[in-house]
Amino acid sequence: MVGPALSWRNACDDAGNAVSLTHTLGSASGVVTPGLGFGYNDYMNCFDPRPGRPNSVHPGKTRVTMMTPTMIFDGDRLHVCIGAPGGTKIVTGILQVLVHVLDHGMTPVEAVSAPRVDFQGDAVQVEGRIPPVVVRGLEAAGYRVNRRTLNYDSYFSRPQLIASRDGRLIGASDPRKDGGTALASATQ
Repeated sequence: MVGPALSWRNACDDAGNAVSLTHTLGSASGVVTPGLGFGYNDYMNCFDPRPGRPNSVHPGKTRVTMMTPTMIFDGDRLHVCIGAPGGTKIVTGILQVLVHVLDHGMTPVEAVSAPRVDFQGDAVQVEGRIPPVVVRGLEAAGYRVNRRTLNYDSYFSRPQLIASRDGRLIGASDPRKDGGTALASATQ
């Protein structure tokens, strides 16, 4: 049994019920309304301050969100249930894990543990485990690359994944920080 310190993001059961959620605050404002018990985000930082751009600040406009709780089905059977915290890095993390599972046949643990990259306009951020040849290739293509010092850097989003593999549901939690998956089954 996993202790209460973990934050659950995905859950599945034998009946086919599944939940995937995005548990992220983005940038905490520090404001908590008395009696409600949750903090508000300060996601104005996700707007583009330059006028005339797709995500520019404008009256009545909502910002782009990176929340991507995702379920993929094979017919009527759940194949993948994935969600992640990580602010603006959620989309790239979810995409990379899905590519690892669906295109490269990685196990859930391999997929969430694989080295991560993220690009948000200024420099490509890469974990320390990304091979130097990949960094040189990005630089040769004209990208500025910031090779981060950590091999499992919590700068990146932290997906939790449940995937069907060999007829069984298998869960994995990104090792970059806490989190978990829950599988309720009488047969597994």
